Amino acid sequence: MRCFGIISDIHGETKKARKAYRKLKKFVDYFLVPGDLGDEYGEIVKVLSVFSQSKCPVYVMPGSHEPRRDWNRAIRQFQGSAIVDCHRSRRISFDEIDVLFVPGSDWCAHTGQFRLRPDKRFKVAKDEQGVFVTAATRLVRDRPTLLVSHVPPRFYKKGAIDRAQFGMATQDFIYVDQEGLRVIPKGAVFPKETASLLKRDGSPVKMLERNVGSKALRKLIRSQAIAFSVCGHIHEAGGKAVTLSGKRIRANTWHKRLYYNPGAVADGRAGVLVFRDGMMKYRNITV
Repeated sequence: MRCFGIISDIHGETKKARKAYRKLKKFVDYFLVPGDLGDEYGEIVKVLSVFSQSKCPVYVMPGSHEPRRDWNRAIRQFQGSAIVDCHRSRRISFDEIDVLFVPGSDWCAHTGQFRLRPDKRFKVAKDEQGVFVTAATRLVRDRPTLLVSHVPPRFYKKGAIDRAQFGMATQDFIYVDQEGLRVIPKGAVFPKETASLLKRDGSPVKMLERNVGSKALRKLIRSQAIAFSVCGHIHEAGGKAVTLSGKRIRANTWHKRLYYNPGAVADGRAGVLVFRDGMMKYRNITV
């Protein structure tokens, strides 16, 4: 039996991360931290410090907020600790199950630089664009696999783990923040909280609700018959697990195929996955 503690979307909230870690460390074998630790070097270091003295391995990876240089610099501070950088170590094999990591995101905050797939808009070398889904395909073996990604795979039901509420710019507009003046192009997407603030201030932003998971990840799961996955990213869809068809799965029940979003630690949520005899179950944790 393998027990994984899931602590995702910390966003620099070290107190909540520490509370979740202390609550889970008594009974989990490993920690999975699938992205959005922080927006810059200092935040990332503080979050990693929470886990560095863990007695069990802590598998971490970047999501949609981490700058590349800051991530690499922060990770170097924890060499020899419990921290395992899964931007580099993309598959971890245990006796009963493989854990496959697909870092990065198909939507990134203005600080984020890890891309799930190649994007012509970003002029960087292919091996510097993050982990591609096509690369992950070559790592799948014919045995039980848990896919760990920051973004969820695409589903097609309202109650699924990729159902997001967000805002979209309906026209170009100028936005002023701490970094100065920025031109926001038509079609730009904002998290729900940011979009609400922009809309309140009179910016041309429309509120939407859609399934926004990655079609490429869904294709990977289907083509490679991956039975289990865990993600983060979509805070408002947290605390749920579903089948690949999008049907809800109850907590603490064993299933042969299960896809889970525990929610954001920044919102006081974490989770546990337990694998045994080819089946998995989940449990939500409040912190």
